[in-house]
Amino acid sequence: DDDDDDDDELTEQELASLRGYKKTKDGRTTSYFTRELSEEEKQRLGDITPKKLESASGAETPTLSATSSVSPVASSTGVDGSTASRPSAWNQAGTWEEKDCTGWCKDSLTSKLQSTLLQKQTDSGLRAKIRKVDELTGEGSVATTGGKKRYIFDFHAKLTYEITNAADENKKEATGVVRLPDICSTHAEDELEVAFDGAWKTAPPSQDASAFLTTRQDLAVALRSSVQEWVQDFNQQF
Repeated sequence: DDDDDDDDELTEQELASLRGYKKTKDGRTTSYFTRELSEEEKQRLGDITPKKLESASGAETPTLSATSSVSPVASSTGVDGSTASRPSAWNQAGTWEEKDCTGWCKDSLTSKLQSTLLQKQTDSGLRAKIRKVDELTGEGSVATTGGKKRYIFDFHAKLTYEITNAADENKKEATGVVRLPDICSTHAEDELEVAFDGAWKTAPPSQDASAFLTTRQDLAVALRSSVQEWVQDFNQQF
């Protein structure tokens, strides 16, 4: 067996015949371009062995594996029970981190829009409310950079509304579709576009058309208020 091992070793002459290869100090055969550090250089660099990171609380940071998923933004529970975001252990420098909040945003925004109604009846005795959220698409997230949070969202909604007479709220006087095409974090709340489809689903009595149009505009104001409340909820939740 020793003879076989000796046969496997390359002689200096054989090494010389292999262009681009050389032998290191510890006897390994490697590329000619491999550079070995001197003892002085090793001392200057110090210990470069990878080490586990620890979070601010001293707990070890979970390691990534093929079957695990670690969000870059860690969560903590505030004194009021809300969930807050803080930089992860590996990002104490405060560079850009982003947490996907689309699921929470869609659920909470749907609930907020669907509960929108005019608290008081109009002078004409009409009430208006959102009956159904037909469509809601888009995404939302929270970004943390330099220790500051940015709430990013862009949603598009299609809603069905109804207008009833306060004397008989079970009787639908008129119904239609209203769209919020740009619920976006880059726009001020009072700039929120509220677009009513031109045609009614159920048209109001022609003699009362003006009163119904006025009530519809009041509903637009209520929708803007609902979106503003949702934005506040979003800021407090994360």
